Amino acid sequence: EGVCGMAGVSSELSEFLNSKKNPNKGVKLTRDGDDVIIDCNVILYYGNSIAEIAKAVQQKVAASIQAMTGLCVKAVNVHVSGINLAKKEP
Repeated sequence: EGVCGMAGVSSELSEFLNSKKNPNKGVKLTRDGDDVIIDCNVILYYGNSIAEIAKAVQQKVAASIQAMTGLCVKAVNVHVSGINLAKKEP
C-alpha cells in the first residue's frame, strides 16, 4: 500500500557505465555468506507516511525472501527515489 512502483538506478548514467539497460529494476541484492542485504528503490504515492511505507516494505520483503530462499535477510534498505503526485489508481 502506498508504493507506486520501482525505480531503476540513474538510467542514463547506468546505461553509460554498463553499456546496457539496468536489468535489476530497482532492486539490488548483496550476499554476505548466508546473509542477504537488499536495496529497494521505490516511488511512492503522495500523501502517505514515508516512514510507515518504508517499514512495511522492509518487513514484507524480508519475510518473502526468507520464505522463498531460506536465507537470512540482514537488512532491507528502502530508498525513496521519487513521489508520484497523481491520484492513486484503485
